[in-house]
Amino acid sequence: VDGGVWVHLKDVVLQKETMKLAVPAGLFTLQNYLIFVALAHLDAMTFQVVSQTKLLSAAVFSVMLLDRRLNKFQWLSLVFLTLGVYLAQLKGQKESFSNSKAHSGESHNNTLLGVVSCIISGLSSSYAGVYFEKVVKTTAPSLAIRNIHLSLFGIPFAFLSMLFLDVIPSRGTFEFWRGYDQLFTWLLVLVHALG
Repeated sequence: VDGGVWVHLKDVVLQKETMKLAVPAGLFTLQNYLIFVALAHLDAMTFQVVSQTKLLSAAVFSVMLLDRRLNKFQWLSLVFLTLGVYLAQLKGQKESFSNSKAHSGESHNNTLLGVVSCIISGLSSSYAGVYFEKVVKTTAPSLAIRNIHLSLFGIPFAFLSMLFLDVIPSRGTFEFWRGYDQLFTWLLVLVHALG
């Protein structure tokens, strides 16, 4: 490969503005971790309902960070959209609960921890998304370059979180590929990768 390509790549990647992407990369890593904490302590329907907090928080952050102006009808629409999602999911939860003859036996031992994790996850996700949009719209590099910048921080943050949350506490019994023999695991990885 021509040495000019590496020089150009270095110039594109190593910029002063690259540091701006450390904030959303850290928040997206935090969000991913908190999703799993929330799912460990909440049933799927409660998780879906509480995670809708990011609808309104994304609008609030876009007003704060991007100087967007939403009129009262847009705010009202957002509130109704959020309530509609809550009610639709609650209705689905009641129907699925009434259709089941016995509770599945899943233990969700700390609902408060799950709800707080879900809310913080939604806030961090919406803030990181709006912040990333602001960086993309107010600086010269393209979206593709900004995604590279984001991964420069996201990959090390994810590695460190895996190290401190999984590898070190397991005291040598951590298996990185555990669970990859199940289709659900591959589907979850695919969904996150597409996201």
